[in-house]
Amino acid sequence: MPNQDLIQTIKDHKDELINNICNRLQNLTASHYETIDFESHEEREKAVLHSLLESLKASNTKVFIQYLQRIASIRSAEGYTLAEVQKAVRIFEEELWAILIKYQPVNERLVNMLVICNEFFGEAKDNLAQVYMAQI
Repeated sequence: MPNQDLIQTIKDHKDELINNICNRLQNLTASHYETIDFESHEEREKAVLHSLLESLKASNTKVFIQYLQRIASIRSAEGYTLAEVQKAVRIFEEELWAILIKYQPVNERLVNMLVICNEFFGEAKDNLAQVYMAQI
């Protein structure tokens, strides 16, 4: 079961994942993200991860997408550009892929996990753009 494998890998390495994401976000120059302290980044990314895990458990992107839509509205109101928010989501996705590749053997199960990630994050990025476009 790719979702179960994915969920377990995320849970086993969540601290490393969150730490890597937060460090990269703090280093995004000329962005709102570089001005946020590490603890705030950590809190935010744990919430994103929680929504992702809930969606993976349900085998449905709904919880994850709804959470990111709320965040997109908040970030837009705070002055974040769509490009900034999409970059943050891309960083999250890249770091998740890095964890999977680091800790999973290269086989069909890994490919299936990466496909699931691609589907979830692809839909998320599409929805972020829709939220921003609706606010223009």
